Amino acid sequence: MEKIIINKKFLIRLVVALLGAFLIGFGGGVALTSGLGSDPFRFLWWGVNQHLPAAIQGNFFVISIIMNVFIILVILPIERREIGIVTVLGFFAMGLGMDLSQPLVPFIIELEGQSFILHFLVLLIGFVILAIGSGFSSYSPHGKAAYIALTFAIVRRFNLSNPWIAKIRMSTDATNTALAVILFSLASFDWQQIVPMMIGPLVAVLIIGPMLRFFYNLFGKVFPILRPE
Repeated sequence: MEKIIINKKFLIRLVVALLGAFLIGFGGGVALTSGLGSDPFRFLWWGVNQHLPAAIQGNFFVISIIMNVFIILVILPIERREIGIVTVLGFFAMGLGMDLSQPLVPFIIELEGQSFILHFLVLLIGFVILAIGSGFSSYSPHGKAAYIALTFAIVRRFNLSNPWIAKIRMSTDATNTALAVILFSLASFDWQQIVPMMIGPLVAVLIIGPMLRFFYNLFGKVFPILRPE
């Protein structure tokens, strides 16, 4: 178990990591308001939701707990050092970001009846915010938000080079999207409703991984204090 040394640098990195987790939630919420879906992890939430008991269907707080616990259980045998304080606190920070994104959006832009390009632009803005948050959260001093931790656990466990950050994230995003499609199919979901919501996850598969790597490298250079000793 890693020894925690609480000093100024630790606290700065902790605050930045939680800010990153907040931005992940906020960016995902903004992307969701585009009407084109959101990132693959949230898309998988919806797929899981179709197979839950009626009493908790639609309760995305409960679903997010289930999903994050599952991800943590996957990470533990791979690289348990990626699980820590921020894994727990980041969950609540992301939830807060998601909640605060919703009342702000109607004041930003009214999307109903607007062009597809405008919807797509809002989707991209959401993903950029999410990727910035992911870059900050990646410099957590003790553990990472669960889904971010999965990427870095694989990279760390197999001693992969920096370009693999993007490749692993793209692979996990693609896997989540495929699993969500399977779950929707098994639930006999109305595909006329779900197909438009697949645009976001498919775009995310292509761009979030590279953006995560870009911001991770950028923040490490611009903010040296974020880098581990």
